Amino acid sequence: FRGRAGPDGWHGAVGAVEQFGGAFAERARGIEFGDWYRLQRTAETAISTRGTAAAATAYTGQRTGGLEPLGYDARCFFLCPDDRVAHAAAIDGRCEQIVTRGLLAETVGLRRDGKIPPDGVV
Repeated sequence: FRGRAGPDGWHGAVGAVEQFGGAFAERARGIEFGDWYRLQRTAETAISTRGTAAAATAYTGQRTGGLEPLGYDARCFFLCPDDRVAHAAAIDGRCEQIVTRGLLAETVGLRRDGKIPPDGVV
């Protein structure tokens, strides 16, 4: 994202994210100068939720779906070290490892073998 910011650099990249409008524009304006990671994640969220109901609730604190109707609070809480960018990179790396080591293949196999119900509720 940083490498594709163009001649306007940071301000151009913020402007590009602002074009998604709504909460994405507001969030982009509020990101600390030079926090490329947060700006990129905001852009990714805007792109991946474009045209969906999730776009309307992004960054509002409202949760949709989940286990709340069943009486479960499944929010994740964790302690974060001082360097949040390094911590986020470590989490991203671990998630990529999980996927490349077979998470998708395992999930497909479980679904194919009927071990995951069609509605995903176990």
